[in-house]
Amino acid sequence: MAGTDRDCLHAIDLFFGSGAANLPEVLVTDTGSYSDLVFGIAQLLGVDYRPALADLPDQKGWRAEGGADYGALNTFARGKLDLGKVRRHWAEILRLTGSIYTSQLSAYDVVRALQRDGHPTALGEAIATYGRIFKTLHILSVIDSPPYRRGIKACATSRRDGTRSPRRYSTAAAGNCSSGTGREWRIS
Repeated sequence: MAGTDRDCLHAIDLFFGSGAANLPEVLVTDTGSYSDLVFGIAQLLGVDYRPALADLPDQKGWRAEGGADYGALNTFARGKLDLGKVRRHWAEILRLTGSIYTSQLSAYDVVRALQRDGHPTALGEAIATYGRIFKTLHILSVIDSPPYRRGIKACATSRRDGTRSPRRYSTAAAGNCSSGTGREWRIS
C-alpha cells in the first residue's frame, strides 16, 4: 500500500511519543512517501530516512556550490542549495526539532504549520533545503550501494509479506500502527 508524507510524520510522532528508547535507526517507506521537508525533519531527529525511489533516472540531486564540476554527476546535481536559508533559521530549526523530540509538538502538526496553501513558509523552506542534502546522499547511496538498496528492498518486501524487518529498520505504509520489538516499528 502506498504511504504518504502524512504516514511518515505519524510514524515519527509514534516513535517520539513512545520514548527515546524505542527510536529506530532507519525509517523505510515506499515510493509515495517522501518530501524534502520529511527528509529534513527525520535527519534533524536523528532518524535515517530511506524511502524507496520511483523513477530513479528522473531524480534531482542538489549541490552547495553552483560552479562546482561534478563530472558525470553534473546532470544529476542540477539543483542549487541556498544554505543561507538554513543558517538564517538554524536557531528556530533547533527549537522546533527539540519540541518534536520532547513530544511538545507533533511532526504532523509542525509540517502543517510550515506550509500555507501547499507552499512552505520561510522556516519550512529552510528545513526542506536541509533535507535536500540528505535526499541527495540517499539517492547517491541507492545508485552506488547494493547493500543499501537491499536493505530498503528487504524492508519493503517484509512489509508486504508480513515477515519482520531487520532489527534496526522501521517501515511505514498507510494504515494501522503497531510496534515490533527493540528498534523495529511497523506501520501497515
